[in-house]
Amino acid sequence: MKQEFKNEMLDVDENTVKKCEDFEIPVPTYEMGKGMDFSILISLLLRSKLDRQKNYRYINYSYIDKEEICKECKISKGTLSRKLKYLEEKNILIPKNAENGLIYIINYSRDEKHYVNIHHIILRGLITNTNKYAIKLYILLKMQCDIFNNNPISNEYLCKQLGYSISSHRSLNNISSWSKLLVEHGFINKVSNRIYSKNEYGKKVITRVDTYYRLNSIEVFK
Repeated sequence: MKQEFKNEMLDVDENTVKKCEDFEIPVPTYEMGKGMDFSILISLLLRSKLDRQKNYRYINYSYIDKEEICKECKISKGTLSRKLKYLEEKNILIPKNAENGLIYIINYSRDEKHYVNIHHIILRGLITNTNKYAIKLYILLKMQCDIFNNNPISNEYLCKQLGYSISSHRSLNNISSWSKLLVEHGFINKVSNRIYSKNEYGKKVITRVDTYYRLNSIEVFK
């Protein structure tokens, strides 16, 4: 689903946050594979600037505080280097020589689509309070809630979209754990309704459980 570009996609710096608290940052959704670590990408996005003339986000390579990002994402410097290389291989980070040195262009869309806008406060909260798996699930739910429009979403469906086996109990349990983490920190609401029917003996039994998700608005975090 195509989304319009918003004027609120500003430079993420201290002055902007003070002057304009309500702005969103575009997060790419065209790569959702197992190797995709959104915590690192979001950490970079929260330090990025907007080139208004060329309409892309970028970050100066020399300004990347790897030690700070490693601490924020709870990873080693070796892992960070591998993850940055992965983002380059997927054409999400594009190295470019600029007047002031090397920059990373953050390629957050394809043909002006395949991305979601998320408030910078929510992105910061996701990194601080959850993990890379829960963050990826949140982004997937951000995409899917509009599509499903208040219809139930199964763990099997979410597993499949994230590239996990739907026959794996561990994968299904992980979805439940990650969604529980998002609920505990106020990012989403989750309601499960049991659907009953009568068996051949006339006894009422559970035939399935329908799960509904709703993303909380930024007002919850203010």
